[in-house]
Amino acid sequence: MSFIGQLIWDAVIDELLEKGMSNTRQALLSGCSAGGLATMIHCDDFRAKLPKTAIVKCLADASFFLDVYVLFSVFVLR
Repeated sequence: MSFIGQLIWDAVIDELLEKGMSNTRQALLSGCSAGGLATMIHCDDFRAKLPKTAIVKCLADASFFLDVYVLFSVFVLR
């Protein structure tokens, strides 16, 4: 199992914090389609890394979700 995307997320956020985002008063994390799903996954972590006084919003636009169910031990997409 590999979580390379998580390493990229951590590196980008750490770099932005070093460049001044650690002093922000407002922040918006957004993504569209599959990025919207990533926005929802990372929203709590994003909030936790910013100052407690910052106003933080997350916008998942047209998020990507698969409707999957199991039928006779076979995954089915609708």
